[in-house]
Amino acid sequence: MDERLMQFRIGVMVLASILIAAILIVTFGEWRWPFPAEYTVYIRFSEAPGVAERSPLRKSGIVIGYVRNVELTPEGNVLVTARIERKYTLRHNEVCRLNRAILGDSILEFSLSPDPKASTEIVKDGDVMTGVVPPDPIVVLTNLQERLVTAINSVNETAQSLGDTVRSANRFLRDN
Repeated sequence: MDERLMQFRIGVMVLASILIAAILIVTFGEWRWPFPAEYTVYIRFSEAPGVAERSPLRKSGIVIGYVRNVELTPEGNVLVTARIERKYTLRHNEVCRLNRAILGDSILEFSLSPDPKASTEIVKDGDVMTGVVPPDPIVVLTNLQERLVTAINSVNETAQSLGDTVRSANRFLRDN
């Protein structure tokens, strides 16, 4: 076999191997494609229970991205770094709500802001948004339970006072 033909075939095999290795690294590795199909948005929360790396971001029930990083700021807030797919646009008149499942998982859901005067400008790469954390249902139930105990005690005292009044009225009527 001609030596030049053999060198050509070896060169093609080396190039094919390098190309296959690069494809596998991009597909399965941590290395990012140099032209990302996503953009970064920072979301500031007062607290972020259950939010972790890879928590889903949803808009209208569709997953549009994932949490990349969660960190505590010097002011005591939580700054969530989110990666949003470029095909989905966010606007400044949308607010990010932290919804918690019963089992403790957290989902960040984007929905329209209740403020009708909010800007409809498109969120750009690197913008900071404010997140909303609804009250924890268990804490609400605990507070409700404390109030319910107070109300029951008040009703009990009122019933005892009413009973005393009725007994006094009975005695008064019996004596007269």
